[in-house]
Amino acid sequence: MFKNYLPLLSKNWKSGITVGLVSIPLSLSLAVASGASPQAGLITAVWAGAIAALFGGSNFNVIGPAGALTGVLLGFAVMFGPGLLPMLAIITGVMILIAYALKLETYLVLVPKSVMCGFSFGVALTIAASQVTSALGLEKVAHPESVLGSLIANITHISQGSLVATCVFAASLAFLFFFTRLIPKLPAALFVAPLGILAGYLSTKSILPDSLLILSEKFPSMTFDLFRFTQLDFDSRLLAPALAVAFIAILETLISAKIADGMTRTKFRVRKEVFGLGLANIFSGLFGGLPATGVFVRTGLNVKSGATSWVSSLINALFVAIVSVLLFSTFTLIPMPVIAAILIFSAIRMVETHALAYVYNQSKREFVTAMLVAFLMLAVDSVVGLVVGIIITLLYYVKEFSKGHYEVVEGSIGGAEANTDNALTYTYKIKGNLSYLNADTHADRIKELADSFQKVIINMSGCVSVDFDGRSMLEEVTAELSKKGHAVSIEHVPEALKERVPLVL
Repeated sequence: MFKNYLPLLSKNWKSGITVGLVSIPLSLSLAVASGASPQAGLITAVWAGAIAALFGGSNFNVIGPAGALTGVLLGFAVMFGPGLLPMLAIITGVMILIAYALKLETYLVLVPKSVMCGFSFGVALTIAASQVTSALGLEKVAHPESVLGSLIANITHISQGSLVATCVFAASLAFLFFFTRLIPKLPAALFVAPLGILAGYLSTKSILPDSLLILSEKFPSMTFDLFRFTQLDFDSRLLAPALAVAFIAILETLISAKIADGMTRTKFRVRKEVFGLGLANIFSGLFGGLPATGVFVRTGLNVKSGATSWVSSLINALFVAIVSVLLFSTFTLIPMPVIAAILIFSAIRMVETHALAYVYNQSKREFVTAMLVAFLMLAVDSVVGLVVGIIITLLYYVKEFSKGHYEVVEGSIGGAEANTDNALTYTYKIKGNLSYLNADTHADRIKELADSFQKVIINMSGCVSVDFDGRSMLEEVTAELSKKGHAVSIEHVPEALKERVPLVL
């Protein structure tokens, strides 16, 4: 049986190791950005990555700690403490499996692209703003709980920052940009991490003029254990944030898998991918990890590195596990300013400038909504920003839908009334859906136009659905106009709607 996997191993080990090398510094950094300890990010990359590879429905999607969740997780960690993040991952996984059982994934992805652009921009702003403290060496400054409040406090006390920390951050960020521009095919984070470890080592030996805050000093109780079960302590306060995280995780995972399909011209199995994501979050939480989702950058790197199957993602997870076990103490030397540089670099690359420009050019209203989503994520909470954006879009859609789509023609359509004096006849053609949202609007128009004509034809050929309110409207309008002496008929009812529109005169 093992022989059957040898070809897959030979084709995917390079891509798996390549993604694994990038996953290590990113997982450490994203865990810190989420308000958790660095080892939680590595545990997530290992367990969530391995379980999703084995049970998921995509050959290329990489599941792990992601920037899309950092805003939500950071707010949760500040409010309830990082110790509950593993339990949040477990409950998130259970909710994802419930969504899988109820086949809700189709509905969960119905989020407008403009809102998602605003959400991505808000995530980038949140990540960048939350790292200013480490970038400037302002850990001693008192910070409010909100990301925006912390950013304002940092700006106010910028004179108290560390020159060495700022220089290390600036040099690391410049290196990331320069390296990416010089050798775009290689991930820059892979090379800046060893340089950061060297700077951290020099700092511990007092060789640098001012000490740098390194990971082991920021998190003094750090230990790495892949097989230590987390304490299961259910808290009802976790239900609401878990629901939000599950929603974002499913959305991001399916989008990431679709991007991979676009690059490889393949088609992933949606339901199996959701099932694998649910299990991945449960296992991540059981062993002390964070909620996980599909990640665009690592998935894209996986494809570009030559991956051909899920074996690459599995090798990535196993590689992260082996390297973390052997070299975890080395990773703890990475200075916080270098972590900040990696995260801010990732945040800048997350900003979809072309998508935002497209939204701005197509609809100023949708662009304003996107910017409101991003601002609320920064000032209040990531979930609040996303929910407000969805609600605003739905309200606008309902407002537009309530107007009802229609066409008015003097005379009849299609020659059905060849013997009728068309000058005394008008046809009201209903288009799209006829429902409780627009039934009254249609009724008012029909009755108002009827004052100038003797015969009214309600043409249903362009109607695609009719609900109870729509049917009631047709019955009431035809009865009312008939009492006033108008000749009324309902014509061209689609076959599928005849049971919903029984009144055909």
